[in-house]
Amino acid sequence: MRQDILSKESGFKGMLIGAIWGTLMVGPAYAFFPFFREMISKGARVGVIATTIGAWAIKVPWIPFAITLLGIKYVLLLNLFVFVYAMLSGLFVEYFMTHFGKGGQK
Repeated sequence: MRQDILSKESGFKGMLIGAIWGTLMVGPAYAFFPFFREMISKGARVGVIATTIGAWAIKVPWIPFAITLLGIKYVLLLNLFVFVYAMLSGLFVEYFMTHFGKGGQK
């Protein structure tokens, strides 16, 4: 993976890629958190990683099952809200880590 996609210069595109990638992730946390740490050590933005973790709440394989139980309108709206929240939480985490966090840069 190219480093500039998730680096500090990636901007909104990096956050969007992180959110999309987060929705597609399947697996346990203990498998991904060491990977996230490695990505941060190689220059990935903390906000992109936070967005990815937030979007991880969307479980794509469960969407058809959820639609049968809850209805398409509710499921799509819920997933949209989770996606938007993931993007916002990434921005908040990046802001606070940059200004107040350990090793923050201004």
